[in-house]
Parts: sequence; structure tokens; C-alpha cells
Amino acid sequence: MVSQEIFNKILLYSSENLVPFMLILFLGAIVFRFGAYITVKLLNEFVNHFEINTMDAVTGKKTGLGKGFYEIVKNVLWNSFEEHFVFKSKFKRRKLDRLTSFSDRVLLIKEGSRRMIDDTLNHAKYCSDSKNKPDFNEIVAYLIKSNPVFKKVYGVAPLETISEVLSVLPNIFVVLGIFGTFIGIMLALPELNGMDLSNLEATKKTMDEFLLKIAFSMNTSILGIILSIGLNIINSLFSSDVIVENIKDTFRNSLGLLWSESHAVHAKARKSKDKIKAKAS
Repeated sequence: MVSQEIFNKILLYSSENLVPFMLILFLGAIVFRFGAYITVKLLNEFVNHFEINTMDAVTGKKTGLGKGFYEIVKNVLWNSFEEHFVFKSKFKRRKLDRLTSFSDRVLLIKEGSRRMIDDTLNHAKYCSDSKNKPDFNEIVAYLIKSNPVFKKVYGVAPLETISEVLSVLPNIFVVLGIFGTFIGIMLALPELNGMDLSNLEATKKTMDEFLLKIAFSMNTSILGIILSIGLNIINSLFSSDVIVENIKDTFRNSLGLLWSESHAVHAKARKSKDKIKAKAS
């Protein structure tokens, strides 16, 4: 009997709080989905800026960046950092600079990018003396995965875990909706025991109340389906997976170009030295 009472209290509590819980869960999912999307979006903007400066270095528009791979990467990365974060925050020349500067602070994009630069330069030190081209695909994957800022949304929730939860949450909303419907039916059925079939007016009133509660309990299933569809649309429109892959490709290709540029500079330097030696001899 005690267990039955506890079970009934749980059902009653669930029926009263399931809809608010589903709505709060949906709003929380939106907040974290946008947080994850904006985080990788802002990182992608910094990486794109790095790519532009890389192309300028390779085409000769920017000079004096050094000769070795480490020197070139260091100068291009820090130049990109200064132009993208420091100048933007200081001058706010574009309309959205004030908004993005605020987002950079809230989502710790500036700190994450600085950490990414430090980790990249640590790898570049070991790559400078190597004659074989490093596996930049593996290096970039490690840089993104090991970065403590970009691993978490708002600096608290793991990005990978959030993405997995958000991907299964639409199905959970449907299950919660069906669960709410069954709870409503279970709570409404006992009322039929007290019907007096000889009293048509009382019977009709009992049946009306029963059908009203059943109809109301169906609303949780409808709400679950609506929230599921809505979150699926939001997940599709604001997916961060494609942007993350674009970040990896852009950063990897930029490092590869700077590697080729540094070796081209060394090759020219060796040729000039050989010519000088040949003239001297």
C-alpha cells in the first residue's frame, strides 16, 4: 500500500510538472545549441582571417615574416590575432564589431584562440627542423580537441556531450509526450469506478470530466511532437559539425601553405649561396 501511494504521488507530480519541464528543457536546448554554433562560428572567422594573411604571405603581399617555418607561422598567427581581436575591440569599425567583441568575451573566443596559437607554435618548433612535411591533419585535429575553451560551451558544458544530447533530445521529447499521455489516462481511469449508471446526469458529468482529462493528457503528446520537430529544425539549421570540419580544413591548408613557403624561402637562400660560392671560386 505504501509503495502504491508513493507511485501515485510520483504520477501526480509528473502530470503537474511534465509540461513545464519539457518547455524548460527545450529552451535550454536552444541556448546551448546557439552557444555551440556561435562558438565555432566565431572561431571559424578567426581561422578565415588567418587564411587571408597566409595567402598574403605566400603571394608576397606581406613581407618580413621570417624565413623558417616557425617564424613565419608565429608572425602570421599573431598578426591575425591582433587584427581580428585587438583592432576589432579597439576601433569597432564595422557595425557588428561591438556585438562580436561582446560574444568573444562571453564565449572566451579570444582566450581560446590565444591558446590555439600557443599550441600551434609548440608543434611548429618541432616541425621546423623536419625535412618531411608533417601530418597537419592530425596536428589540427589535436589542436581543436585539446583546446579547453572550444571543448566547452560557455566554458562549462562539454561541446561533444552537448552535441550528442541535442541530437537525441527530439526523440526524448516524443517519449516524454507519450509518457505524459499515459500518466493522464492512468490518473483519469479510477474516476470511472465511482459512476452510478442509474444516475444518468451524474454519469454524464463523470464521463465528461474523464474525457476532458484524457483530451488534456493528449496535449503532452502533441507538445512533445511539436518540440521534437522544432528542435530537429534548429539542429539542422545551426549544426556546428560542418563548421568544425571547415575550420580543420582551412587551418590545415594554411599551415601546409606556410610550410611550403618556408621551404621555398630556404631553397632560394641555398641557391643564392651556391651562386655566390660559384662566383667566388
